[in-house]
Amino acid sequence: MNRFALALFILISAGCSTAQYSPQGKVKSAETIESALYFAVVPAISVFKDGLWKRFEKADAPEDLILTNGWEDESYAATVTVRHGSNVKTITDLQKGSNIDGISFTKATPVMTSQENLMCVRPAMASEVTPYPRGSLFIHVMACVDTKTQIYYELTVSQQKIDDRGIVTHPSAELEVGANEFFGRFKTK
Repeated sequence: MNRFALALFILISAGCSTAQYSPQGKVKSAETIESALYFAVVPAISVFKDGLWKRFEKADAPEDLILTNGWEDESYAATVTVRHGSNVKTITDLQKGSNIDGISFTKATPVMTSQENLMCVRPAMASEVTPYPRGSLFIHVMACVDTKTQIYYELTVSQQKIDDRGIVTHPSAELEVGANEFFGRFKTK
């Protein structure tokens, strides 16, 4: 797992913005977000009772979606990354050509979608379990290509947990539920 990804995740989760990421307000769990290219539904998991997630935009990639929820010791993130001009034509191409933060898609399972033009694969959850102060990162990922537009999408839902009493070895049960919902309700236009 890429430690840079974890550091970025912690930075964004803490509510910090940089020149690269700018806050775009808050969205509620289960709310549908519409972009020019896709629809995504905010995961119905939350550290907070109000279910609000912080939404960020990346200056050089305004089509990407970055959502965070939580504290420094426990937080969630959900992202959609967009890449235009994909040459992926089959599920096998998607499995061979995808790699998100060091997670290989070679043995990823094809995912059924409600759209004929959307091919997706999803590997098993990845994790990096480390003691305090670094904490543990658990991440679900899915790679998709819209065969009509040749746009490639990377979706992630992750949880970071830090426990000063020891090592966190398992994510919350809500993480997989949230990932299944985020991935299952993703649609392209």
